[in-house]
Amino acid sequence: MVVPDEKISDDFRVLIVDDNESLAEYYSDLLTLNGCKTTVFNNSLDALSEIKFKLNNYDFVLSDISMPNMTGDELAAEILKVNPDIPIVLCSGFHPQTTAQELLNIGIKEFLPKPIDSSRLLNIINELKIC
Repeated sequence: MVVPDEKISDDFRVLIVDDNESLAEYYSDLLTLNGCKTTVFNNSLDALSEIKFKLNNYDFVLSDISMPNMTGDELAAEILKVNPDIPIVLCSGFHPQTTAQELLNIGIKEFLPKPIDSSRLLNIINELKIC
């Protein structure tokens, strides 16, 4: 588990969405260890309901792309409709149908291939929380 010299923030709230429960818990453990408050969903539709209900309760979204019911890029597009300023990072073990440039065009901040480089994820969050 990667631990940087400095924690991200004790009040930085991250929504994690991944249908792979063990991966979602790994991300949660990593980010919690680094000072974040995390909420995990294994279902993209439930995550969308949560973020619509609690619009300003999250500072960052980390989501898998390949999920049943609603893909991560579809989820991101819906989230950005209600909160266009929230940074979203998508990840996938498969090459996404949508290109990285198309993801950036819809407002995604970054695409990370799985397995995610934990240090890179933490660096991205640190960079985005300053913006």
